[in-house]
Amino acid sequence: FTAADDHAGAPPIVVLSHALARRVFGEQSAVGRTIGIGGVTSTVVGVMSPDFTFPDYDAQFWIPARFNAQFRGNRDQYFLQAVARLKAGVTLEQARAQLETVMDAIRRDYPQFTQNAKGGVVPMKDLLVDNVRARLLTLMGAVVFILLIACANLGNLLLARASTRRREIAVRQALGARSGRLVRQMLTESIMLACAGGLAGLALGYALLDVLVTWLPQNLPRANEISLDLVVVGFTAAASLVSGVAFGLFPALQLVGRTPMHDVREGTRGSRHGGRIRG
Repeated sequence: FTAADDHAGAPPIVVLSHALARRVFGEQSAVGRTIGIGGVTSTVVGVMSPDFTFPDYDAQFWIPARFNAQFRGNRDQYFLQAVARLKAGVTLEQARAQLETVMDAIRRDYPQFTQNAKGGVVPMKDLLVDNVRARLLTLMGAVVFILLIACANLGNLLLARASTRRREIAVRQALGARSGRLVRQMLTESIMLACAGGLAGLALGYALLDVLVTWLPQNLPRANEISLDLVVVGFTAAASLVSGVAFGLFPALQLVGRTPMHDVREGTRGSRHGGRIRG
């Protein structure tokens, strides 16, 4: 849009979202073509990129406001919001101070309508997520605790399994297997188990993603952008690896740190040692 496009007598024009342009015109270029909107035939002068969206609503097209002179002179309308980018080197405090200077002049020139009017500069991130930040952090904390509970159960199962493998490990040590190699073998097993759990979690998340998104509060910012992207996959892979190492290392060290002949002799008799560790 240009300044001339906002004049009341200018030809009707429109900028389309990428989704609307594809839906109406397919793969063909939409720029320069016409489209009927609200009974008015408008010329398409631009198409936004696929990832563009305003932060507070999902618009499909944009047209110039074209307020007439009488409305432009009206000083008691407060329905517009401005989105701006700070100039390089300008701090938020400087922007607020400059806006307050402008507001002082407005209140002085139009006291009848703007005596109590105030202007403010708020970071976009704070405006979007401040009211949901606590809820999202609480949800993330719950997820972490669930992961810890699952990993604790996994670690306990690995310890229980390790207690049944004492004689096997002792025989391997007696035959010359080094402790480092035995630890790597058992860590490989626990990591494979954790990665299998991570893959199952991704599959379940993919299957239930649409359902979960529909359950989210309608005022949650950017909820429509929630997806299983590379960041989610990377986080899941990292969590799986860390879980597998952290909760598989302790049982492995417990096994290889014992005296081989003691475990061979103990063999089928069993011991209370493993029970104490699990406890």
